[in-house]
Amino acid sequence: MEISTGGTQNPPKLWKQINWGDCDRCGDDAEVLTTENRPDWVNEGDEAICVGCGLKGIAIADESEGAHIDWNEFDAEVE
Repeated sequence: MEISTGGTQNPPKLWKQINWGDCDRCGDDAEVLTTENRPDWVNEGDEAICVGCGLKGIAIADESEGAHIDWNEFDAEVE
């Protein structure tokens, strides 16, 4: 039996700006931390952040509705 110590590694996650998923708090654009390299594509569960106010969320991929950002509601409340 041979054991391989090499192999493919997971691609690095990088922040990228997306053209959808406007922030619930300020309406600005979002960036997503993802391994996906196609423009405006994300993976389910990728971390998201608003470039304007810093609100955080999670990318949700839904085949019927497309992808969206599930923004953290507690953080969206205006003080």
